[in-house]
Amino acid sequence: MKNLFFTLFLTVTIAQVFATTFRVNNNPGVDAPYTTFGDAHADALAGDTILVEPSVTSYGYFVVEKRLTIIGNGYYSLNSPIPQVSQEPSGFTTFALNPAASGCQLIGLTFTGVLIINSSGNVLTRCKFDDEVKVYGSNNIVQSNYFDVASVEIWGGNILFSNNLLESGNFVIQDVASNTLIENNTFFYYTGTTIGICNIYGNNQPIFRNNIFYYWYIYGIENALSYNNKSNVGTELGYVGPISNGNENELLIHNLFSTSLVSINLSTTISDLQPGSSTTNTGYYGNGDDIGAFNDGVGRPSFIVNGIPPFPTIYSLNLGSPNGNNLPITLGMKTNN
Repeated sequence: MKNLFFTLFLTVTIAQVFATTFRVNNNPGVDAPYTTFGDAHADALAGDTILVEPSVTSYGYFVVEKRLTIIGNGYYSLNSPIPQVSQEPSGFTTFALNPAASGCQLIGLTFTGVLIINSSGNVLTRCKFDDEVKVYGSNNIVQSNYFDVASVEIWGGNILFSNNLLESGNFVIQDVASNTLIENNTFFYYTGTTIGICNIYGNNQPIFRNNIFYYWYIYGIENALSYNNKSNVGTELGYVGPISNGNENELLIHNLFSTSLVSINLSTTISDLQPGSSTTNTGYYGNGDDIGAFNDGVGRPSFIVNGIPPFPTIYSLNLGSPNGNNLPITLGMKTNN
């Protein structure tokens, strides 16, 4: 069982039917085809998938030069509702996607150093970032990720930033960014970290919708189009926009969350929205959608606490007693959607 990979991936799709999947594991004593990400990257072709297995050792620094799907183990696996083979992340330090790497998917990875996106058409989802993310390319999607006292800079055009959880840190939209949508995120502060800062530069009017700001200072909101955002900061520094657009300022914590905010990295999760408050059923789309990272009004994936990739996981395998030529097998599975 130790050599079974932690997840069963349904890779037989129209887009992947002719692709190759590469398995990487740098843990000593593990029998894996590749022990370094670089070797797997060298052998992979555009459109292939690399599975980066969990490890106590980082996979280091790398620059991706081709279109790949790169899948890890998620993070904080202790929060998973099902057992995981390993609680360790699939981690990198500094990482970059060069222009030739347009169209990549990064799923369930952990980055302790800077991530630089110099290409377009990429999807970053269910990842954890501990340092800095710089998005220069266009048509990139940054969705359902956890930013742990990290910094985010958006420079490119047509960027969707949605359903992310940001614990303190900095969030910056540069003046050259255009057609930026910031929607259904939760920007929060936890005791022991610094108050987060959001800066919006230029006059390209990024759109802010359905976000929660809990002890974040916001500069330049007048440069944005702001709808249905909520903030608890009672000064001009926490102002999220005019109330005529469904925004609310100076909300008490019990008007945002059902219990006190707790830190995700203490094996707990951010608390639920307060039932009947201005954060529930008050979203921009008017279809009963809520505010914040765990909710969405247009069918996008909500934030997942443990970052486990959205593929079926086998968490139990039971072999029954042989009956003639038959061997009963019972599998326990979870979709992780």
